[in-house]
Amino acid sequence: MKRDIKAMLMLTAVPALMLTGCGESAEQTESTPSSPTGAKTIGFRVNLDQDWYAQHPATRAALQHATPRNIEMRGSDGRTAWLQSTTVTGIDERKSSVAAETATLSAADEATRGTALSDVSQMSAFSDFCYTADDNQPYFQNLSVGTDGQTQKAWPGEKSLKCFAVHPYDSDGSHFSSTANGGTYSFTVNGDVAKQVDLMYANSGVVAYNDACQVPLHFMHALTAVKFAMGDKPNFGKTISSITLKNVYTTGTLTLPSAQTTTAGTATATWSGLGNQADITLSGLSFEANASSQNQAVTNESQTFLMIPQSLSGVSAEIKFSDGSTVTASLSGDADWEAGTTRN
Repeated sequence: MKRDIKAMLMLTAVPALMLTGCGESAEQTESTPSSPTGAKTIGFRVNLDQDWYAQHPATRAALQHATPRNIEMRGSDGRTAWLQSTTVTGIDERKSSVAAETATLSAADEATRGTALSDVSQMSAFSDFCYTADDNQPYFQNLSVGTDGQTQKAWPGEKSLKCFAVHPYDSDGSHFSSTANGGTYSFTVNGDVAKQVDLMYANSGVVAYNDACQVPLHFMHALTAVKFAMGDKPNFGKTISSITLKNVYTTGTLTLPSAQTTTAGTATATWSGLGNQADITLSGLSFEANASSQNQAVTNESQTFLMIPQSLSGVSAEIKFSDGSTVTASLSGDADWEAGTTRN
């Protein structure tokens, strides 16, 4: 009897922020240089992009012609299964991206939406850092800004600004080191999958004073989202109790781009200094892998693995059942996890 499991490895794309107009404000703080009473306040305009690779013709073409890779899965109960890994451009609106089928290869491909943040309303507050562009002097640092983009910070006369942002808000201010050209963010994957965050970043570029007092912030996803779902022949007759990504990097430094982030996707952050290889386990599951669970998600939105993009050398995925048996697949040699793509 054919049995399969699908594990979705989805890399997110590019959210952004929203709007706000100029208001009148006389508020000043010690961290904000003096500005004339009644100066207009700064507001951020935020957007969300669904296709990070849309403006990368070479990468897009390579992905569109990528050949699916078949990966053997070995079960502790003697079963042999296969993973079929395919990469597509952008944020593919599909539930699963890796298909496993006992004894034969599965070509199942059901459509459903992924779970990366796809709307500004889903975001929480973010950290914002602004500099006056003519002299590269800090104007304010680690300001908490809500999803409406509004602030009480006056525009500094008619000077130009350049701003950088990281989502979610860095509450203790210890993770992001800001500079006039961007900065770096020290990130650690939370071992509790339910508490993992969708790390995003933005660079406004140089913004001249404008009547609307708006600063555009186009947020880019920095992490890889990994989800799991059943395939079209899930007759394992067992209950899935946990899923583990093994030997993955859980710490790293994200360097923000010095140029403006836009829908063109030409300015993106880079990861370096990856370390602390560990296992990340999603436990507490009780999913019946039987005929009635065909094409159903094993994990819900709060159970999505949000991981640092990385090479998969030495990485494996293990699915454990309530009877203690497991199926494990080595992901070594599979395409790297990259922000802005979906693994199918």
